[in-house]
Amino acid sequence: MADFSINIKNKYSDETFQSVKDTYDWIVESLRKLNMPQKYFDAEFHFSIGEMRCTTVGIDEFIQHAYGVSDFTFYELQISVDFYEDTDIHVFITNSIIPKDELHINSNDKVVLQNLVDIFNRTEINNNNSKPVTNQITINGGNNAIANNNSTATIVSNSKKVNVSNANNNSGAGANKESKFRKVFNAIMTNLASNFIWYLLCVLAGALIAYFITKQ
Repeated sequence: MADFSINIKNKYSDETFQSVKDTYDWIVESLRKLNMPQKYFDAEFHFSIGEMRCTTVGIDEFIQHAYGVSDFTFYELQISVDFYEDTDIHVFITNSIIPKDELHINSNDKVVLQNLVDIFNRTEINNNNSKPVTNQITINGGNNAIANNNSTATIVSNSKKVNVSNANNNSGAGANKESKFRKVFNAIMTNLASNFIWYLLCVLAGALIAYFITKQ
């Protein structure tokens, strides 16, 4: 079976723990973008901590043993992937055979290899360790809390927490009380005015009847 290989530049180098991890993430993301179901995946990291040589399998084990050490030295990264389409890809970084800052990629499928190289060239990873700021708004109150001016809000932005209360909370409650008082007062005054008008009409009617009687 034919075999094809190519070397490409490593965008993230292999000088530190973080740069090796970034390189691994770049390779994995590029392989994912092939959109081919994987049957087998393996990653081996070879490095030293001081005078001790170490080999770890998988990114989690590599992070566990290499993160935070001050005397980290990288030697080799081997990634092997088998796909269900009978295609295999191998990616190597090694200081002993391959020129520094290069990836060696080989595959039994020339078209897949070409596509992968194009994907590598287009793919970037976010190696900024800071987490994005999350803006969060929480509103407390019933379904009609905002409409009835009974709402409160907690806003978290840029690691600062701000409590915000509806500006109409107190005034809204006072306005409701004042509105009820006005309704009662207006009802009483309307009732008194109506009674007074009827009393006045009765007096006028009585006076008119008495006037006509005296005229007769």
